[in-house]
Amino acid sequence: VLPEPAPVRAVREGDLLRVESPIQHLTFDLSEGSLISWESGGREWICQSPENRGLNPFGRPVRGFLTNLHRLGLSNDMYLNEEWEGKLLLHRLWHNIRFAGAEVLPDRVRVEVRETLAPHKLEAVCETALVYEVFADRIELTASVRSDRRDLPFLPRFGVCAELCPELTQVEYFGFGPRENESDFVEGVRKGLYACRTAELLPAYAKPQEGGMRSG
Repeated sequence: VLPEPAPVRAVREGDLLRVESPIQHLTFDLSEGSLISWESGGREWICQSPENRGLNPFGRPVRGFLTNLHRLGLSNDMYLNEEWEGKLLLHRLWHNIRFAGAEVLPDRVRVEVRETLAPHKLEAVCETALVYEVFADRIELTASVRSDRRDLPFLPRFGVCAELCPELTQVEYFGFGPRENESDFVEGVRKGLYACRTAELLPAYAKPQEGGMRSG
């Protein structure tokens, strides 16, 4: 426990790590490497995470932020998708936790989660790391990925996914915009700081598919 009057306090209770400040309260489940609760302003901001297809090592639903390599194929992904799903099984990856721990610093609590992503009984695709920097008034999340494999094709994407409170309807991001920008029409956009409603991120394609990408 951090001595008072530290701005952030951390308490370990078995596999649970509780990080508290006057503004926000977070709970991490270190056995799953996940942020299972984030309360601020009297509200819970973490909803049930996107399913991991039931193939995480214990078959349990996992809350919070999950690293993710896969996306549903676009119309011009038809051949790449054969490798993504047929060869690498990117839509069936296990999240194998290798390390989950915390460090108490003078102005924040640092939580790091390292995992390996691999299809069941096949060679691992990559190693990922999520680092949460929990300050008194905010969270800063950094995701990274590395792989020593040389036989991988162009990967669909890397990032984190989570389901948050539906009351969060505004988004601000730094990257290419203001329209979506896939690699084949990125020349028509500019890099900058943009803000919009979440409903404006996804275009209404005639054929349902992934969309709304903002790169850069």
